[in-house]
Amino acid sequence: MIKNNILKQLNKRKLSFLQLVKKLEVRSDVLENELKSLMDQGLIFYDGNEYALLSDYGLKFGRVVLRKRTFAYVEVKDDEKDYRLSGKMVAGLIVGDYIYVEANPSFSDCHFAGFYKRKESLIGKFIQGKKNGSSYGSLLCSEVGESEIKVVVTKIDDSFKDEIVDGDTCYSIIEDFDRSTIYVKIVSVLVSANEVGSDISDIIVTNGARLVFPDNVKEEVAKLPQEVRAKDYDGRVDLTSHLIVTIDGEDALDFDDAVEVERINDAYKVGVHIADVSFYVKENTEIDKEAYLRGTSIYVADRVVPMLPKELSNGICSLNPNVERLTLSIYLYIDKYGNVFKHEIHPAVIKSKARMTYKQVNSILEGKNEGYSEDIIDLIKLLYEVSQKIRKRRNNNGCLNLSTTEVKFRLDENNEPQEVIKLVQGKGEKLIEDLMIAANVEVANAFVTANVPTLFRIHELPKNKKIESLKSSLLSLNLLNNFPSVINPKSLNFWLLEFKDEGLKNIASDLLLRSLAKARYSAENLSHFGLNEKNYLHFTSPIRRYPDLIVHRLVKQYLLDDHNFNKTELENLLEVKGNLLSELERQAQRIEREVEDLETCKYYAKRIGEVYQGTVTSITNYGLYLELENGLEVLLLMEYISGTNAFVFDEKIGKCICRKTKEEYGLGSKIEVKIFEVDFTRKDVIVQKSDYIAETNNVKELNAERSERTFSSHKDGKKSRFHDKSTKNNGFRKEYNRSKPGDKRGKSFRSNRKPSFRKRGANEKRR
Repeated sequence: MIKNNILKQLNKRKLSFLQLVKKLEVRSDVLENELKSLMDQGLIFYDGNEYALLSDYGLKFGRVVLRKRTFAYVEVKDDEKDYRLSGKMVAGLIVGDYIYVEANPSFSDCHFAGFYKRKESLIGKFIQGKKNGSSYGSLLCSEVGESEIKVVVTKIDDSFKDEIVDGDTCYSIIEDFDRSTIYVKIVSVLVSANEVGSDISDIIVTNGARLVFPDNVKEEVAKLPQEVRAKDYDGRVDLTSHLIVTIDGEDALDFDDAVEVERINDAYKVGVHIADVSFYVKENTEIDKEAYLRGTSIYVADRVVPMLPKELSNGICSLNPNVERLTLSIYLYIDKYGNVFKHEIHPAVIKSKARMTYKQVNSILEGKNEGYSEDIIDLIKLLYEVSQKIRKRRNNNGCLNLSTTEVKFRLDENNEPQEVIKLVQGKGEKLIEDLMIAANVEVANAFVTANVPTLFRIHELPKNKKIESLKSSLLSLNLLNNFPSVINPKSLNFWLLEFKDEGLKNIASDLLLRSLAKARYSAENLSHFGLNEKNYLHFTSPIRRYPDLIVHRLVKQYLLDDHNFNKTELENLLEVKGNLLSELERQAQRIEREVEDLETCKYYAKRIGEVYQGTVTSITNYGLYLELENGLEVLLLMEYISGTNAFVFDEKIGKCICRKTKEEYGLGSKIEVKIFEVDFTRKDVIVQKSDYIAETNNVKELNAERSERTFSSHKDGKKSRFHDKSTKNNGFRKEYNRSKPGDKRGKSFRSNRKPSFRKRGANEKRR
């Protein structure tokens, strides 16, 4: 209420702090906190004397998200695109700085209008003064971007001062700064340079994720029971005799959900049993606070960074086979058309009868015997039967069916990738996806019916600008035929079905995926466009997603126990939590993408010279991104298409063409390429066209030398000399280093080659 009054008082005028105190008649400390909150939200600013609304002065609140030597990109609150800040205005700025800018939505550039604040800490690699040759002393190689700003270490915590070594990734507190230097105190070592998997650990911590659990969390965990006690049955339905199973991936360690089904005349009663994490993780405990700051588990090549300690995620909360576990269970009564006509929600106790994998379920559904009893085989077949009816209903309803590519690396004992597996969604994966989505929808419906606030999972309608941009891209590719005039999931599905060529369909699907809004968490129910569901939330994965844990608590408090609540206060609290949890989800997705890019580089570093077939998936002004048959992505620079003929990107037709020979490549073009170089700095695999002939007679020697340099540069964590040289002497490579589609800021035909939700897709695929 105070915030709204402040905004009302500042409308079209400036006021000092004392003037606001008098007009609002509030305590000065309360007003000070509210003003700071509004400034942090980018709604007001302070000019040193008075407060005012940013909107009244045409200002926008932004955060520096990319910093190069001569320019930066600023992410502006509530704007879909980022703005470019260049010239002298970038001096002194680093990634993470909050600033005010003047920006016209019709243009991509902005002007610096004022500095708000800098984050209080930096993460980076420690470099001893005697080794870096700097007159500053020891430095921290940190995420300040490609600027000339130095991060000088003024002090190291005494507890590890004698143990810190070059290359350790450290957490530091900013003590002071000026335009050219930041002075920091190192307070902890996050990743030791000598530990196995330190490269992946670096990606995790430098993106802001929490790698280890603090001692106070471990102390709380040690006090929790590791088995269900007799008193835990109070108020719960005993389902331990029911035929219930879990179905997950082969390498899964935590099991959120278990399922069962029985036929009732021409309908079905499906049980979806979800781990009752909220019973063990109480609100505002140390475990809960840490889980909230993590937001989600992170799944990367060599590990899982869990939201909860393994004693919970793999132990008492995991629905392991043949042991009693507490659940929050929902029974769905489903008719022969796949519609849920009734539901029941119960706290329960279950005992899973089998831990099944997708591979085993797929095998059973193909008629093979996996050694399970007849009752379990019959259960799987009946689960598949009802899931097919749910899927048919969903498809008829118009859920958006888009194709995505997901890969998995098989690592050796040294954490080096040895094999790439392109994942395919089989019947078992689809079965569980259908049941989990049905459960999520029904729980959301229960909240809406009861008029109780909750944390929805929303996926908003695509913006008109995005659709117009999509249509322009499709037009240049001659893919716009039959594009719907009315945009909804069903009409888009019909449009995709018009494509007879599977390759063109995948390109159109991918372009469409990139034009959609990002799914997020919100207290405001704005529906889910991709699923075409009016009400949707996340309920089925509380071990690995904090929003699900919030929903479980709300189910117990307000749907089952009917506690009193203030609707406005609850909605405001959920909105704040939803914003943070949405950001933490995006953080996890960035980490997963970066690790996948790193593993791709490591995989191909040992395969220099090998030839592969690739399909063009993105075109930029410096080269073509191709997806190889195994699902991994590589970069074909313009200069490596032909050694004699120059190729350029023609943005009007969306193709890479040779002015001399008229040879051209567009999205979907098939090109045979050979691995040429691995750039660990930008995490790109550089390829040449397989018949490329360099202007030197020593191609084999050059490739061998480059292979050795590439591998060596990865091992010691430094940029290769070859890369430095080519960057310095090659004008085209300069352009390549200046912008990259993965940064979402390159001048690219498809400006965001890796959508942040591509692992899950618009259909909210279950991991």
